[in-house]
Amino acid sequence: MMSTDLRTISQESRAILLNPDVIAVNQDALGRQGWCAESSDQPSRVWVRELAPTWWDKKDSKDSCPLGTSDSWAVVLENRNTIFWKQAITFDPRRHLPNGDHWHSFFVRDLLEKKDLGIYENNFTALVDESSVAMFRVFFISRGGSNANLTTKS
Repeated sequence: MMSTDLRTISQESRAILLNPDVIAVNQDALGRQGWCAESSDQPSRVWVRELAPTWWDKKDSKDSCPLGTSDSWAVVLENRNTIFWKQAITFDPRRHLPNGDHWHSFFVRDLLEKKDLGIYENNFTALVDESSVAMFRVFFISRGGSNANLTTKS
């Protein structure tokens, strides 16, 4: 929900609201709710949402993708610090995803910057501005090589 005068919205806010990658996460066909996967005593949180897997056919029943079995997830890294301080926040599939133990390699796309960041091993760390978030889509890469259905966009 957004509560603002759309005639006076900033270009930065407009770009976020109209970002096709962010809209795709919001409108994901699997329809699973996201959750806070880590909230420590530090001023940071890691949020995750399971998305429709790359191998999933939209005609399939949602039961064909049991919870935690998808190869595609949305990840939000939140810095709740209100002073002028960036924070390095780490996403670790083994800690933050159900069945994440097999996630040794994964591809990361920065959804807000609309940039492919590449392949990471075991975890991914981003520097997040104060009182801000960073949003990513991560794709598991099979042990045998790259995911055949993974396409990159710039």
